[in-house]
Amino acid sequence: MTIEALTTNLHNPEITVEIQENPYEGVTELQLLAPPNVEIAELIKIYNQHQLDIINYLHLDKNDFMFKLSNIASIVKRLNGSFKVEYLGDNDGTLISIILPRNKQIE
Repeated sequence: MTIEALTTNLHNPEITVEIQENPYEGVTELQLLAPPNVEIAELIKIYNQHQLDIINYLHLDKNDFMFKLSNIASIVKRLNGSFKVEYLGDNDGTLISIILPRNKQIE
């Protein structure tokens, strides 16, 4: 996904990226927090409600935002990971969470 899609029509947006390794669960967690953007809030709602049949809702897509979310989710799933996107509200912004299994080291 492009950062541009998360920050459309925002002036001086800041995106917070946090990456943590969780050795107890054997995963790496990646979180992106983008500023509030009402233009993508409805698209995130549609995406979350219709992930399994998103192809039927792409005619509502703007700037290929839902299409890009679907592509990322597909790639993450192929890597045995999980992908989640949430619009936290007009004061908190958009949270994207990706969890990927860690590779086991070969000794």
